[in-house]
This record gives sequence, structure tokens and C-alpha cells, in this order.
Amino acid sequence: MPLRILHVSDIHFNDSGWDEDHDQRTELVRDVASYVERNSTINAILIGGDIAFGAEPAQYRIARDWIDQLLVAAGGLEPSDVWVIPGNHDVSWNVIHHSQIAQDFRRSLLECDLPDIDLVLKRRLADDPQAAAVMTPLDAYNDFAAAFGCAVTADAPMWIDDTLEVDGLLLRITGVNSAIASHRDSDDPKQLNLVVGSHQVRLDRRPGTVHLVMMHHPPSWLRDWPSIEPYLKRAHVVLFGHEHAYSTLQPEGVGATVHVNAGAVASERRPGGENDPYLASYNVITLSKAKDGLGVLVKPRYWDKPTTRFASHPQGDEAYFVANDPLGQATPGASQPEDGDEDEATTASPLLEDPAVVSAAALSSEARKDLRRLAVRFLRLPVTSRREIARRLQVMDDEDLTIPDRELWNVVLKRVRDRNLIDQLEEELT
Repeated sequence: MPLRILHVSDIHFNDSGWDEDHDQRTELVRDVASYVERNSTINAILIGGDIAFGAEPAQYRIARDWIDQLLVAAGGLEPSDVWVIPGNHDVSWNVIHHSQIAQDFRRSLLECDLPDIDLVLKRRLADDPQAAAVMTPLDAYNDFAAAFGCAVTADAPMWIDDTLEVDGLLLRITGVNSAIASHRDSDDPKQLNLVVGSHQVRLDRRPGTVHLVMMHHPPSWLRDWPSIEPYLKRAHVVLFGHEHAYSTLQPEGVGATVHVNAGAVASERRPGGENDPYLASYNVITLSKAKDGLGVLVKPRYWDKPTTRFASHPQGDEAYFVANDPLGQATPGASQPEDGDEDEATTASPLLEDPAVVSAAALSSEARKDLRRLAVRFLRLPVTSRREIARRLQVMDDEDLTIPDRELWNVVLKRVRDRNLIDQLEEELT
């Protein structure tokens, strides 16, 4: 079956008394419900960063309520059908201001030469015993993202997920953290201190896998784009946000990677805003198997000011073909990677086997969805309930309490998987 994705970005939830975007968000939910009624059920919701406006916990509580409405409108989806990544507005500037470690991290990236960015990231995120402190500006975001299995850490700043498929082809979603070095001046492209690092984008070109990458910042905003672009050319689709203007592009021509810039759910409020191309927008993206490749159909919806509702975008639908190997260097007999060959990444569905050890394709699509659904149900429980269940299943002890929460629960779920306790976990949740 084709896969339909609801693609939204830059929602900018604010907890101030004046919510200028409430009406448009409400109308977007209604428009999605109308789309589903006219067409077909959405299969997944991908949120491309800048969920909050100021990375405050209250803003993420509002976001969760709205996402719950969106799930109903999209055909009765569940929270396990949502994947999220951070944007620059999901980074707390206040935390950076008070954290010398966070400031030093950003300064070290700003002062290093382009070829050294990967080395600096490895030294500061993977090797430094104090690396966890570098990620504290993302704490409020991570508390929100953990409920969808999408929290990130210093040693695994991105996540991967192998739950979904497209007409029998495994879909690997990679959630890239382009806000890792974000700071107060991240709205100025001249600063160019935003980096990703090639560690996050070394996509495994195994046969039968469709790669979709989510990252908040488009190429022109990333200082190390020349270093990461060769890896991203392995992807079939890359989704961007940040610029508040919808567009699609196939930079290398037919058969190569498709770029989709989301536009923004929150209207542009600067002088000249609330006009094309900065009107509120979102996309429905349909992926389908094609002969020797993948079909990508993008249906953009935008805020029509005269009717005060969402409508078909004036640019119309965009259809693309992407080859099985977007680089054009297919290796049909390629072997699976050996254990440990894949880069470290957070797994957004920790009840699934480690993809470096066992291919997710060994399970049916429905079985993978069930395992992700079970994990997300557990992750959305109050902390006290999670602890009680973990202790009853004997997959957590007192020593584990030193592990930060957003890392602990993935560890617990992996123990449930490795000790064949998934049925017991399901009984506990029931």
C-alpha cells in the first residue's frame, strides 16, 4: 500500500495570552479531517521542528493537546504514528545563557575550521564525560519528544525508525538534529554556526530500504552542508522546515533525492508576512512503489486569506520519481552491515530489534507498528507508573536511577525486548 504522510513544521506554540495562530491551527485540523473524508486515511504525522516558540514546558503541553486533535482528524491515529525533531525554537536560550558548558560547545564549533567540525562534535558529544550538559538546552523539548520515542542525547543526537513500509519496502526515517548548536542568533543565516555532522546522516544503502530524512534547517543555513550533502544524496526524500515558505526541488535531476520545504503552520509575523510565500501551510506526501524506484507526490495546502481556510496551494501538486538508489550506483548484491558497522543512534521504537543486528523487515509491518504502539503507550505513562511496571518486570533496579529519564526508559524497553517480556509488558499496560 502507498504511504500517506502528514508533514507539518514550525508550529511555534506559545503560552502567552495572545495566541495569533489559534484560528489557523484549528482550521488546519478541520482541513485534515476534510482531506481524510475525501481521500484516504493518513498513515503518519511528521513534525519538522520549532514545535514551541521559546522551549517552555507549558508550550509543549499545548502542543500535545493540539497533536491529539490532529490524530483524531487524520483518521483516528495514535501517538505512535507521530515522529518529531527539534528546531532552533526548541532550544532554550535561557539555559544557554546560564550554562558555561553550552556556551563553550557553541564557541568551539564557531571557531573550528570546516574540516574539523566532525572531530569537534565527536570530542564534545561522544568522548567528553560532561557531554550530557551540552544537551540541557533541549531538556523541555526532550521531555516532550520522549513521549513519541524521539528524544535525543549527546552520544546519539539523531534517531532512526524502521516501523513503516511503502508497498512492501522498508521505510527508514532518520530524525536529524540540526539545532544541536543553535543559539540566539540562529535566525540570521550570516551567523552560519548551525551544524549537523556527518555522523547523523551516514545512511545505510541496504537494498529494499527507502530513506526519508527529517531535518529542520535547509542547506543554506548549515555551515557543514558541503560535508553532509554527499550522504544525504543517498536519501529518497529529505524534509526541511525553518524558512516558512513551501517549496519542492529535485536538485540532482530525475531519479535523485527530493527536497521538500514544509512551509510553516504559524504565519510569518514580520513586515511583509502573511503573504506568499509565507502564508501558513502544510503538506500531504504520498510515497508509492514505482518501476525501479519510488513515486513521491506532494499535495501542499495553504492558508487562503479571502476564505480564511486552507485550500490547494497555487503551485499545485508536485510529482517526482526517485530511483531505488538515488545516487545511481545500485549494488544489488550488497551484503547487510556487520554488527557494529552502523553509527550510534537513538531508536525511536526501542522494542524493535537493533537494526544493526536484525533487519526490521524480518517482521511484518503490522507487527512493527504494534511494537512501536506498545512502546509509546509505555513512554506516555506517568514516571511513577513506568517505574512500578519496570520493577514488576524486573528490568530496572536502584542503580538505574542514575540514568537520565529520557535515556533510562529506552534502556528499560530494550531489556523488555531482550528478555522476551513483551507479552508481560502488554498485560501490564492493559
